Amino acid sequence: MTNSAPITELPKNLIRQYFDYTGEYFVEHWLIAKQYRGHELVHMIITKIFNNSTSELNILDLGCGTGICGHFLKINSTGSHITGIDISSRMLNIARGCFIKGNPVYNELIHMEMKEFLKQEKNQQYDVIIFAEVLHYLHDFQEELELAKRSTSKKGVINKRNFMNNITINYAKDSKLTDFGKAVLSDRYLIENESYQDLFARIANYYSDNKGHAQRLYDYMSNLWFMPSTPILSNGGTKRGLPISCFLNETEDSLQGIVDLWNENVWLAARGGGIGSYWGNLRSIGESVKGSGKTSGIVPFIVVQNALTLAISQGSLRRGSSAVYLPVSHPEIEEFLDLRKPTGGDPNRKALNIHHAVIVTDKFMQAVENDQEWNLISPHNNKVISTVKARDIWIKILTARVETGEPYIIFLDATNNNKPESYKKLNLDIKMSNLCSEITLTTGYDHLNKSRTAVCCLSSVNLEYYEEWKDNKLFIEDIMRFLDNVLEDFINKAPNEMQRAKYSAIRERSIGLGVMGFHSFLQSKMVPFESVTAQQWNKKIFKYLREQADIVSKKLAEEKGACPDAKEVDLMERFTHKLAIAPTASISIIAGNTSPGIEPYAANVFIQKTLTGSFVVRNKFLQKLLAEKNQDNDKIWSSISTNEGSVQHLDFLSEHEKLTFKTAYELDQRWIIEHASDRTSYICQSQSLHGSFDFQALYLIQQRFSFCPQALYFLQLLEPWFFLQYN
Repeated sequence: MTNSAPITELPKNLIRQYFDYTGEYFVEHWLIAKQYRGHELVHMIITKIFNNSTSELNILDLGCGTGICGHFLKINSTGSHITGIDISSRMLNIARGCFIKGNPVYNELIHMEMKEFLKQEKNQQYDVIIFAEVLHYLHDFQEELELAKRSTSKKGVINKRNFMNNITINYAKDSKLTDFGKAVLSDRYLIENESYQDLFARIANYYSDNKGHAQRLYDYMSNLWFMPSTPILSNGGTKRGLPISCFLNETEDSLQGIVDLWNENVWLAARGGGIGSYWGNLRSIGESVKGSGKTSGIVPFIVVQNALTLAISQGSLRRGSSAVYLPVSHPEIEEFLDLRKPTGGDPNRKALNIHHAVIVTDKFMQAVENDQEWNLISPHNNKVISTVKARDIWIKILTARVETGEPYIIFLDATNNNKPESYKKLNLDIKMSNLCSEITLTTGYDHLNKSRTAVCCLSSVNLEYYEEWKDNKLFIEDIMRFLDNVLEDFINKAPNEMQRAKYSAIRERSIGLGVMGFHSFLQSKMVPFESVTAQQWNKKIFKYLREQADIVSKKLAEEKGACPDAKEVDLMERFTHKLAIAPTASISIIAGNTSPGIEPYAANVFIQKTLTGSFVVRNKFLQKLLAEKNQDNDKIWSSISTNEGSVQHLDFLSEHEKLTFKTAYELDQRWIIEHASDRTSYICQSQSLHGSFDFQALYLIQQRFSFCPQALYFLQLLEPWFFLQYN
């Protein structure tokens, strides 16, 4: 059959005729043979949501058919009033014959098409609308869902997507979540009338390839083996936002280019985006522009971006945030470094609510090392505007970090030396990073003279459970299929104002499969962070992840097609980038309070505040050890808290046990660098990692060539802290 349009939805009269014909068969071969279990799943979720108080519920059974669901609900004391709607008069006649103790199961049975009924139900309010079975016969059911929501009471629920793929939901798995994790989910990520397990089922269903894939994804999440990034948890399967919030863009050297960047950033921030913006293309203050004017420099425009981000973020579910990037050779670098200083200089040229980063090269670091002069060059015409001492700039960078915690420091050559093969063949360069510095994607005009705003889609596996999932041959493949579907969802949903981001996502399909729970994994095995054994595990784990990611990328390229960037240079890769290690601050809490990212625990006990309240968080592996020694009591935990989360004062612990439960501040930081260096060859993007150094160690950081960090992130004036990113 040729030149025919695809059938997108079954005609209503065909559906009616089908069910009129199969009514008795349905009862005989599904209900009697017990091949149909949907009614049991519906009852289970209603009981769960309403805490067994189900006898007084007003229930609407859409597509009630022969009354299987209504009969099961009534016989289990669910619902005092049940209304059934169906398109098949023959099935409704069968439903009318359903009685329990002489009373009809359905209080009302109405022969009507579902949408017509919902449109007239403007005043009726149902506690439960059973909606799952009819969705199989609809191509686009968004209008029906909205109509159903209008007829749902404030406490009510619509049984819809959870059962589309008949996922088996295990509500007992809530026990794997901590009180702190539940509070975070409740405060930020649950939609109305949604339970924790329903959230996992929502995400699994929405981003799955098929029923089996959906069930496995749900099982992975409910077992805390992996967790999607927070925008996926917040927005997946809903209309309230996009599933990606990690973006990188740059501005052109023109007023139109600046305005375009502002406009794009407004739309990204309004959707909770974390944005890294490159401003190194703009000419510096005092340089000529068209006509007889002179530019006021980059700082006033960055100040506007600061104000826009702050304004647009107000009231959103997830606040937008921005970081601005500038090369160390830009003529305005010195004023740029003072951007976040609250005192000194013109207050109108300050941006206190925006993050900033300086991009350095090997050539600059060599000039610092050799105490040489450094040229500040106009990006407009490559003329030298002024010359300064490289060490003076370096000292100013370090001083700003001590005083304000920033700027981030991005080592550009280390990044571009490790860019993917398709980037090399297409002459695509990396100029900057994202808000958290673990993403290294190309931005600006590409080889096709089209502008890109980089997009990266993130999720993390939980290394705490590495031994449980490492032999599951589908685990990494399932997650990468999941991320591919998330990317496709973003491409389909992103508004026209995000065309450059959509274009980038289509061209390179970069994802960032990350990890969390590295320190938790080591502690679960009583392996000290500062040990050769930890080193061996680190290499083994990341080698495995990279090998699996490479295999899946090629497999999906053969199945779905290589991404356009790869295809253009004859590479069979679905994803240009595959691995990136994000900080995972929120999702590590959800995943059982596992250790964030690849970082060591900062303390063995601490207090965390949320919208719900304050929670005392204790290291569960230490708690298990203390229980074995009959020392798990408030007195011991109070002493640990008094000692800033340390256990080194506890004389009943062995030296090996004290080594295992050292906090981040107590570790020899060279081990953090060593582990980062060991895993760096397996990570195609970058890794977000904290390191704590004293001031004398700054010289050692400068001598960086042995471990090639990609970036120094935020400096916290506690130890101080450096956040190190490696490529």
